Amino acid sequence: MGYERLIAGYLAHAQAVAHNQPDSHFWAYLLLHRMADRHPGKAWPLVLAVVHRTSDPVTLNYVAADILEDILCIDSQGLVERVEELARTDQHFRKALSDVWGHNRMPATVRARLDVAVSGTSTSEDAG
Repeated sequence: MGYERLIAGYLAHAQAVAHNQPDSHFWAYLLLHRMADRHPGKAWPLVLAVVHRTSDPVTLNYVAADILEDILCIDSQGLVERVEELARTDQHFRKALSDVWGHNRMPATVRARLDVAVSGTSTSEDAG
């Protein structure tokens, strides 16, 4: 299966669920979550594509609370630096990141770094 089809399928699923409509793309939800669980490094670009292609705020909230949160909880240590950089340069991504919770599912140190990234402020380490 092509990645474009998976991205489009997940987007259709997210929009349907976010707007309480019938969902015929649950297969994409399952596949993307399975990829995130097994191969987070391969899934990361697909999750980013989903975030960047989601313009509707309600759907973006769903995407953030679902696949973005899950992949960040699965591989928080491996993704935190990339997430911090994206949050500094990409307001849309930072908005999505603000809807990620996962407080109980990731290390407190990583969660604190994500909170700083969402706020748009830099840490003292960044300044020096």
